[in-house]
Amino acid sequence: MQINPTNLKKMIKKVLLILVLFLSISISAQTYFGFKVGANFANFSGDVENNGIKPSFHVGGVVEVQINDFFSVQPEVLFSMQGYQDKDDALLKYNYHYVNVPIMVKYFVNENFSIDAGPQVGMLLAAKISTGTEELTDVKDLSNTFDYGVNLGGSYEMDNGMNINIRYNYGLANVFDNESNDLKANNTVIQVSLGYKFY
Repeated sequence: MQINPTNLKKMIKKVLLILVLFLSISISAQTYFGFKVGANFANFSGDVENNGIKPSFHVGGVVEVQINDFFSVQPEVLFSMQGYQDKDDALLKYNYHYVNVPIMVKYFVNENFSIDAGPQVGMLLAAKISTGTEELTDVKDLSNTFDYGVNLGGSYEMDNGMNINIRYNYGLANVFDNESNDLKANNTVIQVSLGYKFY
C-alpha cells in the first residue's frame, strides 16, 4: 500500500503534538506504570460474509498520568490479535495482528471505578488466512497498514494495584487496501483485561 505523504505528515504532527502535551502534563502530575493482558473478541463489520467472533488475546504496557482526583490520561502500547472467523467453519480464521496505541481519558466516578474513552491508532504486523494449524494465504499486501478508531469502556481498580478493564473498540479505517480491491470493512473488538499498576 502506498501512503499519501501529505496524510503521513499530518499524522506524524498530530502524534508529536499529543506526545508533547502528554509530557508537559506528566511533569507536574503523578505517573504510574503497569501492564495488562486479556481476551479479545474480535470481528469485522462491513463487506465480509459469514463473519463471526474470533477469540484471541492482547498484551502490553500502560502509563497512567493522574491529573486530579477525577481525571487521568492513560496511553498504552498493546500487541493485539484481531480479525474474524467463519461462522460455518470455526477453523477458517482471518488473523490480523496489530500493535495498537490507545490514549484513554479516564473519569473516576469514585476511587475505584472509572469510565474510559479515547482514540487509538494501530499498525498491522501480519495478516493471514488459516484453517487449523495450516497457513493458507498471506493477505497483508491486500490490507491497510494503518488502523485508527475509538474506544469506550470502564475500569475497576483495586487498592493493591490490580485492575479489571472492559473496552469496546470500533475501527474507523478500512481494513482492506483500497488500491487492491473495493471491499470495505472495519475492526470491532471487545476486550476484557486484567492489569497491574505499580505505585
